[in-house]
Amino acid sequence: MRVGYHEAARLASWAVESRPPDVCDVTAQVVEVSTFWVTQKPLDLVLRVGTTEWLWPDVNVGAVTVGDESLTLTVRGFPRVSQPARRA
Repeated sequence: MRVGYHEAARLASWAVESRPPDVCDVTAQVVEVSTFWVTQKPLDLVLRVGTTEWLWPDVNVGAVTVGDESLTLTVRGFPRVSQPARRA
């Protein structure tokens, strides 16, 4: 998750489940959190899928903490899919 280019939380072991008509449930393990950035808006969900990024803009998330528990959030619509810029 990020706010602009700032990392708000790093997720791992994520899964996306689609529900009609245009809703997805995302479940992930939280491995790192920036206590400041995770409270800022707009918070975007970005998932890396192979060589692409799936982005859902301006998601609503409750409390995010690091630990064994998973984070589950519901996103609406389809993600924007893009190729991330290569870093030099």
